[in-house]
Amino acid sequence: MAYFTEKFFYGIFTFIVFLGIVLTAINVRAIQLPQGGVQFDTLKQTTLTVVDAALKKLNAAEALVQSNPNISDEVKTDVITLFNDVENALLGYKADVEQTTTLEELKAVNQEIVAYLSANKDVFKESFKKIKADIAQNAKIKAEEFKQKVEQIIVILKVTCPQEKDAIAEVEQQLSELQTHITALNAAIHAKDTVAMKKEMLAIETLMKAMIANMKQIEESCL
Repeated sequence: MAYFTEKFFYGIFTFIVFLGIVLTAINVRAIQLPQGGVQFDTLKQTTLTVVDAALKKLNAAEALVQSNPNISDEVKTDVITLFNDVENALLGYKADVEQTTTLEELKAVNQEIVAYLSANKDVFKESFKKIKADIAQNAKIKAEEFKQKVEQIIVILKVTCPQEKDAIAEVEQQLSELQTHITALNAAIHAKDTVAMKKEMLAIETLMKAMIANMKQIEESCL
């Protein structure tokens, strides 16, 4: 189960918010500076550099969403549509910045994109929550499938490896713990509690690894 994207996607959201802050700061700096070619060129280039960095991160995020098997097609479509909307807005903004010739023009263009980012901040946030919930739902399904397989194997091990009853009992206890975490994860998904989702997914992943190791040891002892 791959959960590595969560931190990355949160970083994208943070960067988009940060982009608005940076562009606002550039506007403040433009107000403080007197009209002049050197100052204007510096601020203009800084603005373009920040936008290029944002576009690069959006493209990387889109590639990760597309390639992540733990995200459903429906959510992929919704999120990538959002990414494309933001990308188109930034590309249009970049083109407008490139056409500016004065600090006043640059400030006016900056205000437009800052307003856009601010107005859509909650939309970005909800989209990333949707990604987390989708990954959590996929993790729950895989954990349930894993639990069923282990239960089937335990039935066989009790017959073929009766001498390992203590080790088998330990795995059965872990099965009970796994069900507890699956139930908790399901509750977190319905409550849209992303912190709890992360906690339960990590607990499930750790427990599943331990169960695999225990069953492998039981099988080796039976040989």
